[in-house]
Amino acid sequence: MSLRDRLLQFQIGVSNNIDVAPQPIIPFATWAPDRAPFGSPGAINATNVIPTTDGYRPLPDLATQSSALSARAQGAVAVASTGGEIFVYAADATKLYEIDVSETVRVVTGDYDEASSDAQVEWAQFGNTVLATHYDTPLQGMTIGSGTFSDHITSSDKPQGRHIGIVRDQVVLGDTTDTTDGRQPTRIWWSGLNDSTDFTPSASTLCDFQNIPDAGKVMKVVGGAEYGLVFMERQIIRMSFAGAPLAYQLDTIDRRRGTPLSGSVIGHGRLVFYISEEGFFVCDGTASTPIGHGMVDRFFWETFDLSNQSRLFSAIDPLNKVVAWSFPGEGTTTAGEPNRIFFYNWQENKWSEGEVATQLIFPAIQSGYTLSELDSVSSTISGLPFPLGSRAWQGGDRILAAFNGSNRYCHFTGSNLAATIDTGEFQPFRGQRSEVIGIRPFIDGGTITASVASRIKVQDTASFGSAASINTSGLCTLLSEGRHHRVRCSVAAGGTWTHAQGVEISAIGTGVT
Repeated sequence: MSLRDRLLQFQIGVSNNIDVAPQPIIPFATWAPDRAPFGSPGAINATNVIPTTDGYRPLPDLATQSSALSARAQGAVAVASTGGEIFVYAADATKLYEIDVSETVRVVTGDYDEASSDAQVEWAQFGNTVLATHYDTPLQGMTIGSGTFSDHITSSDKPQGRHIGIVRDQVVLGDTTDTTDGRQPTRIWWSGLNDSTDFTPSASTLCDFQNIPDAGKVMKVVGGAEYGLVFMERQIIRMSFAGAPLAYQLDTIDRRRGTPLSGSVIGHGRLVFYISEEGFFVCDGTASTPIGHGMVDRFFWETFDLSNQSRLFSAIDPLNKVVAWSFPGEGTTTAGEPNRIFFYNWQENKWSEGEVATQLIFPAIQSGYTLSELDSVSSTISGLPFPLGSRAWQGGDRILAAFNGSNRYCHFTGSNLAATIDTGEFQPFRGQRSEVIGIRPFIDGGTITASVASRIKVQDTASFGSAASINTSGLCTLLSEGRHHRVRCSVAAGGTWTHAQGVEISAIGTGVT
């Protein structure tokens, strides 16, 4: 029987002992590569998309915002001065840089010693001061926008730290070294109260340090307005302000897990996301909850390039309620270069991935536009994506940003990347063979194709057949026979679309078990 005859038979409901499926709609569920293909509600593949409430949105490509740094970016931060000016600061192995609203890259290095090639340069904002630290250089600081970094600590004690965070009104360094005690990887050292330049312990200023035993090295300090969290290799410690004479009370809130990957730790309000040896977790300041179990944990550890652990970075995209991790994985064309991004929507508990080459990702701040600058967006008012009065033109929003392989600062605002979404495996007729003859994608734009992978038994290898384009009725007509089926929908790069929700299946039962 020809495909045309099968479609006609399906449309008029005549079977001749052949069952007609009731066209089930299969939503695009969360990406879950750890799940078994058959019977899993999770998507087997969700590439270059961002998870949302009702499916996925497109992932835009990187759009260059600046000229290039002299070498690979090893850390970056976006800050706003007390006057509202927005700056991006970045570091390579030998220089510190400033990028202002004009997107001009300027070297603003003071007494900055060379960082090792595997070091991450960490940043923090303390009032109107931006701070940069890595293990081999004195803490660097400058008034935002003033033009030059210099050694920031002026007290007699001048610890250097691998990690930095702002807890209440104090700067906290982690994994420190100093001229008296040498390297102390288990130590945290906090500055005087409301004085980021004073690190000499004193009861009057509440400056002090503390070594944390039996938990491994300090891997990250996450600041907060009420308390701080110190991520060790094997534990998580909560820093609660106690006042004189203790300054801080340290309580272990997780004795079973910490993190081996300092770049994986990223905070958003009371939530702190991180990767432990078990997988992906979120901590709310009192306990940790797994978020990757049965979905991406195993796949991450199988894919991640362990020899380049320092190349893993994390960032928050608050607009999309997404936390992102970039890292080097399978398929990288440059040794050690991150080529994958995992996205997790914490509101919907959904995952996806992106195949984007970056040096690092970080949360940036959207700059505002002047009237003359709107010409770069559209030559006509009617062509603007938002009304003139929209706050979108005012700037100040936190957005996801990156440095690309050419050492350039970028936003994810380019044209949409080519997207691919697979469903889980399903049986239109339980226990029977069937023929999938049509796929109706619920994707609201772009150049869309669909293909089907079918197999008779779960021991067989599933391979996708030829992709079919959408006809004038919104249907991709094809023919794929088997007992177990999965659908792949692809949207070509550069297409304009906003939502990918799922697919509707047209299938005919063959009556064969």
